[in-house]
Amino acid sequence: MDQLPNYLNSYKPSFLLKNSHLMTIAASMCRRSLAPGKIESILIPVDEQSMLLAHAHISDGIKRCLVIVHGLEGSSSSAYVIGLTAQALNLGFNVVRVNLRNCGNTLHLTPTLYNAGQSNDLIKVIHWLEEKKGQSEQCLVGYSLGGNLVLKTLAELGDRSTVKAAGVISPSIDLAACVDSLDSGFNKIYARHFLYSLKNKILRKHKLFPARFDLKTLEKVNNMRSFDDLFTAPDGGYGKAEHYYREASAKPLIKQIKINTLIITAQDDPIVPFKSFANIDNTNVQLLAPKYGGHVSFLSNSAFGGNKSLFWADNQVLLYCLQQTKIKEKNFV
Repeated sequence: MDQLPNYLNSYKPSFLLKNSHLMTIAASMCRRSLAPGKIESILIPVDEQSMLLAHAHISDGIKRCLVIVHGLEGSSSSAYVIGLTAQALNLGFNVVRVNLRNCGNTLHLTPTLYNAGQSNDLIKVIHWLEEKKGQSEQCLVGYSLGGNLVLKTLAELGDRSTVKAAGVISPSIDLAACVDSLDSGFNKIYARHFLYSLKNKILRKHKLFPARFDLKTLEKVNNMRSFDDLFTAPDGGYGKAEHYYREASAKPLIKQIKINTLIITAQDDPIVPFKSFANIDNTNVQLLAPKYGGHVSFLSNSAFGGNKSLFWADNQVLLYCLQQTKIKEKNFV
Protein backbone atom coordinates (compact mmCIF):
# COMPACT_ATOMS: atom_id res chain seq x y z
CA MET A 1 0.00 0.00 0.00
CA ASP A 2 1.34 3.45 -0.90
CA GLN A 3 2.34 5.57 2.07
CA LEU A 4 0.24 8.65 2.68
CA PRO A 5 1.82 12.12 2.67
CA ASN A 6 3.52 13.05 5.93
CA TYR A 7 1.23 16.02 6.52
CA LEU A 8 -1.55 13.59 7.35
CA ASN A 9 0.09 13.13 10.76
CA SER A 10 0.34 16.85 11.47
CA TYR A 11 -3.05 17.40 13.12
CA LYS A 12 -3.03 20.51 15.29
CA PRO A 13 -6.13 21.49 17.26
CA SER A 14 -6.89 24.87 18.70
CA PHE A 15 -5.35 25.33 22.15
CA LEU A 16 -8.86 25.69 23.60
CA LEU A 17 -9.86 22.31 22.15
CA LYS A 18 -7.08 20.20 23.63
CA ASN A 19 -9.57 19.14 26.26
CA SER A 20 -11.20 16.00 24.86
CA HIS A 21 -14.69 16.81 26.17
CA LEU A 22 -14.63 20.37 24.86
CA MET A 23 -13.44 19.02 21.51
CA THR A 24 -16.20 16.41 21.36
CA ILE A 25 -18.96 18.80 22.37
CA ALA A 26 -17.74 21.62 20.12
CA ALA A 27 -17.77 19.37 17.05
CA SER A 28 -21.28 18.15 17.82
CA MET A 29 -22.49 21.76 17.81
CA CYS A 30 -21.08 22.58 14.37
CA ARG A 31 -23.82 22.94 11.78
CA ARG A 32 -23.12 21.54 8.34
CA SER A 33 -25.25 21.68 5.21
CA LEU A 34 -25.68 20.35 1.70
CA ALA A 35 -25.97 22.40 -1.46
CA PRO A 36 -29.30 21.94 -3.27
CA GLY A 37 -29.30 18.88 -5.49
CA LYS A 38 -31.04 15.65 -6.39
CA ILE A 39 -31.49 13.27 -3.46
CA GLU A 40 -33.15 9.90 -3.90
CA SER A 41 -34.66 8.07 -0.94
CA ILE A 42 -34.18 4.34 -1.45
CA LEU A 43 -35.34 1.30 0.51
CA ILE A 44 -32.92 -1.61 0.60
CA PRO A 45 -34.22 -5.02 1.81
CA VAL A 46 -31.84 -6.71 4.25
CA ASP A 47 -34.01 -9.62 5.40
CA GLU A 48 -37.58 -10.87 5.00
CA GLN A 49 -38.93 -8.42 7.57
CA SER A 50 -36.54 -5.49 7.40
CA MET A 51 -35.49 -2.69 5.08
CA LEU A 52 -32.97 0.12 5.44
CA LEU A 53 -33.62 3.66 4.28
CA ALA A 54 -30.74 5.34 2.50
CA HIS A 55 -30.40 8.74 0.88
CA ALA A 56 -28.55 8.56 -2.41
CA HIS A 57 -26.76 11.29 -4.33
CA ILE A 58 -26.05 9.39 -7.55
CA SER A 59 -25.13 10.88 -10.91
CA ASP A 60 -25.21 8.75 -14.05
CA GLY A 61 -21.85 7.60 -15.31
CA ILE A 62 -20.05 7.84 -11.96
CA LYS A 63 -19.00 4.52 -10.45
CA ARG A 64 -17.13 5.89 -7.42
CA CYS A 65 -19.46 5.90 -4.45
CA LEU A 66 -18.91 6.82 -0.83
CA VAL A 67 -21.16 4.77 1.48
CA ILE A 68 -21.44 6.47 4.87
CA VAL A 69 -22.54 4.74 8.10
CA HIS A 70 -23.44 6.84 11.16
CA GLY A 71 -22.77 6.14 14.83
CA LEU A 72 -24.86 5.25 17.89
CA GLU A 73 -28.27 6.95 17.75
CA GLY A 74 -27.21 8.93 14.69
CA SER A 75 -28.78 8.89 11.26
CA SER A 76 -28.20 9.81 7.64
CA SER A 77 -28.96 13.39 8.69
CA SER A 78 -26.33 13.61 11.43
CA ALA A 79 -24.17 16.71 11.03
CA TYR A 80 -20.96 14.74 10.47
CA VAL A 81 -22.63 12.64 7.76
CA ILE A 82 -23.99 15.74 6.02
CA GLY A 83 -20.62 17.47 6.16
CA LEU A 84 -18.71 14.55 4.70
CA THR A 85 -21.36 14.16 2.00
CA ALA A 86 -20.99 17.78 0.91
CA GLN A 87 -17.22 17.46 0.58
CA ALA A 88 -17.40 14.11 -1.21
CA LEU A 89 -19.87 15.41 -3.79
CA ASN A 90 -17.57 18.32 -4.51
CA LEU A 91 -14.77 15.84 -5.19
CA GLY A 92 -16.75 13.85 -7.75
CA PHE A 93 -18.04 10.98 -5.65
CA ASN A 94 -21.54 9.66 -5.63
CA VAL A 95 -22.68 9.34 -2.01
CA VAL A 96 -25.11 7.03 -0.23
CA ARG A 97 -26.03 7.92 3.36
CA VAL A 98 -27.23 4.75 5.10
CA ASN A 99 -29.59 4.61 8.08
CA LEU A 100 -29.11 1.60 10.33
CA ARG A 101 -32.26 -0.24 11.40
CA ASN A 102 -34.78 2.07 13.12
CA CYS A 103 -32.66 5.16 12.55
CA GLY A 104 -33.77 8.17 10.54
CA ASN A 105 -37.47 7.69 11.45
CA THR A 106 -37.61 4.13 10.14
CA LEU A 107 -39.03 2.30 13.17
CA HIS A 108 -41.81 0.90 10.97
CA LEU A 109 -39.41 -0.75 8.51
CA THR A 110 -38.29 -3.54 10.85
CA PRO A 111 -39.47 -5.26 14.04
CA THR A 112 -35.87 -5.47 15.25
CA LEU A 113 -33.28 -3.10 16.74
CA TYR A 114 -29.91 -2.23 15.24
CA ASN A 115 -26.61 -3.34 16.72
CA ALA A 116 -22.89 -2.96 16.09
CA GLY A 117 -22.53 -6.42 14.56
CA GLN A 118 -25.06 -6.24 11.70
CA SER A 119 -22.45 -6.56 8.98
CA ASN A 120 -24.86 -8.62 6.90
CA ASP A 121 -27.00 -5.51 6.48
CA LEU A 122 -24.09 -3.49 5.13
CA ILE A 123 -23.07 -6.33 2.82
CA LYS A 124 -26.62 -6.35 1.44
CA VAL A 125 -26.35 -2.59 0.85
CA ILE A 126 -23.04 -3.00 -1.00
CA HIS A 127 -24.43 -5.69 -3.30
CA TRP A 128 -27.69 -3.79 -3.87
CA LEU A 129 -25.85 -0.63 -4.90
CA GLU A 130 -23.76 -2.59 -7.39
CA GLU A 131 -26.69 -4.51 -8.87
CA LYS A 132 -29.36 -1.79 -8.89
CA LYS A 133 -27.33 1.40 -9.20
CA GLY A 134 -24.16 0.29 -10.98
CA GLN A 135 -21.87 1.47 -8.17
CA SER A 136 -18.84 -0.73 -8.84
CA GLU A 137 -16.17 1.31 -6.98
CA GLN A 138 -17.41 1.78 -3.45
CA CYS A 139 -15.60 3.29 -0.47
CA LEU A 140 -17.01 2.70 3.00
CA VAL A 141 -16.84 5.31 5.73
CA GLY A 142 -18.04 4.72 9.29
CA TYR A 143 -18.16 6.77 12.45
CA SER A 144 -17.93 5.34 15.99
CA LEU A 145 -20.36 2.35 16.13
CA GLY A 146 -20.66 2.64 12.35
CA GLY A 147 -16.87 2.43 12.15
CA ASN A 148 -16.91 -0.85 14.05
CA LEU A 149 -19.60 -2.10 11.68
CA VAL A 150 -17.55 -1.11 8.62
CA LEU A 151 -14.42 -2.88 9.92
CA LYS A 152 -16.36 -6.05 10.71
CA THR A 153 -17.88 -5.95 7.23
CA LEU A 154 -14.48 -5.52 5.57
CA ALA A 155 -13.12 -8.54 7.42
CA GLU A 156 -16.00 -10.66 6.19
CA LEU A 157 -15.85 -9.41 2.59
CA GLY A 158 -12.26 -10.50 1.93
CA ASP A 159 -10.85 -9.01 -1.28
CA ARG A 160 -13.61 -10.07 -3.68
CA SER A 161 -15.83 -7.03 -3.50
CA THR A 162 -16.78 -3.75 -5.16
CA VAL A 163 -15.34 -2.03 -2.08
CA LYS A 164 -12.03 -0.41 -3.06
CA ALA A 165 -11.13 1.34 0.21
CA ALA A 166 -12.49 2.34 3.59
CA GLY A 167 -12.00 4.96 6.27
CA VAL A 168 -13.29 4.88 9.83
CA ILE A 169 -13.27 7.63 12.43
CA SER A 170 -13.28 6.91 16.18
CA PRO A 171 -14.43 3.29 15.66
CA SER A 172 -15.69 1.49 18.78
CA ILE A 173 -13.75 -1.69 18.02
CA ASP A 174 -13.92 -3.03 21.61
CA LEU A 175 -17.57 -2.63 22.58
CA ALA A 176 -17.19 -3.77 26.18
CA ALA A 177 -14.39 -1.26 26.80
CA CYS A 178 -16.44 1.53 25.23
CA VAL A 179 -19.50 0.75 27.34
CA ASP A 180 -17.37 0.68 30.48
CA SER A 181 -15.98 4.05 29.46
CA LEU A 182 -19.44 5.50 28.87
CA ASP A 183 -20.66 4.34 32.25
CA SER A 184 -17.91 6.08 34.21
CA GLY A 185 -17.02 9.62 35.31
CA PHE A 186 -17.91 12.62 33.15
CA ASN A 187 -18.82 10.26 30.31
CA LYS A 188 -22.07 9.47 32.09
CA ILE A 189 -23.35 12.69 30.53
CA TYR A 190 -22.95 11.13 27.08
CA ALA A 191 -24.46 7.87 28.35
CA ARG A 192 -27.55 9.66 29.65
CA HIS A 193 -28.01 11.31 26.26
CA PHE A 194 -27.80 7.95 24.47
CA LEU A 195 -30.03 6.18 27.00
CA TYR A 196 -32.74 8.81 26.73
CA SER A 197 -32.81 8.32 22.96
CA LEU A 198 -32.64 4.52 23.15
CA LYS A 199 -35.39 4.25 25.75
CA ASN A 200 -37.63 6.57 23.77
CA LYS A 201 -37.05 4.38 20.74
CA ILE A 202 -38.22 1.30 22.67
CA LEU A 203 -41.39 3.14 23.75
CA ARG A 204 -42.13 4.02 20.12
CA LYS A 205 -41.25 0.51 18.88
CA HIS A 206 -43.67 -0.96 21.44
CA LYS A 207 -46.55 0.90 19.82
CA LEU A 208 -45.67 -0.66 16.46
CA PHE A 209 -44.70 -4.13 17.70
CA PRO A 210 -46.34 -4.53 21.14
CA ALA A 211 -45.62 -8.25 21.42
CA ARG A 212 -41.87 -7.84 20.90
CA PHE A 213 -40.82 -5.40 23.63
CA ASP A 214 -41.76 -5.53 27.34
CA LEU A 215 -41.96 -2.04 28.78
CA LYS A 216 -41.63 -3.44 32.33
CA THR A 217 -38.15 -4.56 31.35
CA LEU A 218 -37.34 -1.01 30.30
CA GLU A 219 -37.74 0.08 33.93
CA LYS A 220 -34.68 -2.03 34.82
CA VAL A 221 -32.38 -0.10 32.47
CA ASN A 222 -30.05 2.24 34.36
CA ASN A 223 -26.94 2.33 32.18
CA MET A 224 -25.69 1.38 28.71
CA ARG A 225 -24.67 -2.15 29.69
CA SER A 226 -28.08 -2.94 31.16
CA PHE A 227 -29.79 -1.66 27.99
CA ASP A 228 -27.64 -3.95 25.87
CA ASP A 229 -28.18 -6.84 28.26
CA LEU A 230 -31.96 -6.49 28.28
CA PHE A 231 -32.65 -5.25 24.74
CA THR A 232 -29.82 -5.06 22.19
CA ALA A 233 -28.25 -8.47 22.85
CA PRO A 234 -31.42 -10.62 23.04
CA ASP A 235 -33.01 -8.80 20.10
CA GLY A 236 -29.91 -9.49 17.98
CA GLY A 237 -29.72 -13.16 18.96
CA TYR A 238 -26.67 -12.73 21.19
CA GLY A 239 -28.36 -13.58 24.48
CA LYS A 240 -26.44 -11.47 26.97
CA ALA A 241 -24.46 -8.25 26.62
CA GLU A 242 -21.05 -9.86 27.18
CA HIS A 243 -21.64 -12.28 24.31
CA TYR A 244 -22.84 -9.42 22.13
CA TYR A 245 -19.76 -7.34 22.86
CA ARG A 246 -17.46 -10.27 22.17
CA GLU A 247 -19.09 -11.35 18.91
CA ALA A 248 -19.86 -7.90 17.45
CA SER A 249 -16.56 -6.15 18.21
CA ALA A 250 -14.33 -5.69 15.19
CA LYS A 251 -11.02 -5.68 17.08
CA PRO A 252 -10.22 -9.41 16.72
CA LEU A 253 -11.22 -9.32 13.04
CA ILE A 254 -9.03 -6.43 11.87
CA LYS A 255 -6.17 -8.82 11.07
CA GLN A 256 -8.40 -10.40 8.41
CA ILE A 257 -9.06 -7.19 6.43
CA LYS A 258 -7.77 -7.37 2.86
CA ILE A 259 -9.09 -4.01 1.62
CA ASN A 260 -6.97 -0.89 2.10
CA THR A 261 -8.34 0.82 5.19
CA LEU A 262 -7.58 3.95 7.18
CA ILE A 263 -8.41 4.12 10.89
CA ILE A 264 -8.39 7.52 12.57
CA THR A 265 -8.72 7.70 16.34
CA ALA A 266 -7.60 10.17 18.99
CA GLN A 267 -5.42 9.14 21.88
CA ASP A 268 -7.61 11.32 24.11
CA ASP A 269 -10.95 9.94 22.87
CA PRO A 270 -13.22 10.07 25.95
CA ILE A 271 -15.42 7.20 24.75
CA VAL A 272 -13.19 4.83 22.77
CA PRO A 273 -10.14 3.86 24.89
CA PHE A 274 -6.94 4.22 22.90
CA LYS A 275 -5.63 0.96 24.34
CA SER A 276 -8.19 -0.77 22.13
CA PHE A 277 -5.90 -0.13 19.14
CA ALA A 278 -2.80 -1.81 20.57
CA ASN A 279 -1.28 -4.59 18.48
CA ILE A 280 -3.08 -3.86 15.23
CA ASP A 281 -0.89 -5.72 12.77
CA ASN A 282 -2.20 -5.68 9.22
CA THR A 283 -0.35 -4.15 6.26
CA ASN A 284 -3.70 -3.32 4.66
CA VAL A 285 -4.71 -1.15 7.60
CA GLN A 286 -3.16 2.21 8.44
CA LEU A 287 -3.71 3.82 11.83
CA LEU A 288 -3.57 7.57 12.37
CA ALA A 289 -3.74 8.41 16.07
CA PRO A 290 -3.15 12.07 16.94
CA LYS A 291 -2.65 12.98 20.59
CA TYR A 292 -5.81 15.11 20.52
CA GLY A 293 -9.11 14.97 18.67
CA GLY A 294 -11.85 13.82 21.03
CA HIS A 295 -14.60 11.55 19.74
CA VAL A 296 -15.69 11.99 16.10
CA SER A 297 -14.33 15.52 16.26
CA PHE A 298 -10.80 16.49 15.16
CA LEU A 299 -11.57 20.17 14.69
CA SER A 300 -8.47 21.76 13.24
CA ASN A 301 -6.66 24.86 14.44
CA SER A 302 -8.73 26.77 11.88
CA ALA A 303 -11.81 25.78 13.88
CA PHE A 304 -13.18 29.29 13.83
CA GLY A 305 -12.14 30.17 10.31
CA GLY A 306 -15.06 28.58 8.48
CA ASN A 307 -13.04 26.87 5.73
CA LYS A 308 -13.14 23.29 4.50
CA SER A 309 -10.05 22.24 6.47
CA LEU A 310 -12.04 22.58 9.70
CA PHE A 311 -12.86 18.87 9.89
CA TRP A 312 -9.42 17.29 9.74
CA ALA A 313 -10.42 13.62 9.97
CA ASP A 314 -13.04 13.94 7.23
CA ASN A 315 -10.42 15.47 4.96
CA GLN A 316 -7.97 12.64 5.59
CA VAL A 317 -10.56 9.96 4.91
CA LEU A 318 -11.59 11.61 1.65
CA LEU A 319 -7.99 12.04 0.54
CA TYR A 320 -7.31 8.40 1.34
CA CYS A 321 -10.31 7.27 -0.71
CA LEU A 322 -9.24 9.57 -3.54
CA GLN A 323 -5.81 7.97 -3.56
CA GLN A 324 -7.10 4.43 -3.41
CA THR A 325 -9.50 5.01 -6.30
CA LYS A 326 -6.75 6.87 -8.21
CA ILE A 327 -8.58 10.19 -8.44
CA LYS A 328 -6.35 13.23 -8.84
CA GLU A 329 -7.50 16.35 -7.04
CA LYS A 330 -4.85 19.09 -6.92
CA ASN A 331 -6.87 21.53 -4.88
CA PHE A 332 -7.87 19.21 -2.07
CA VAL A 333 -6.58 20.31 1.37
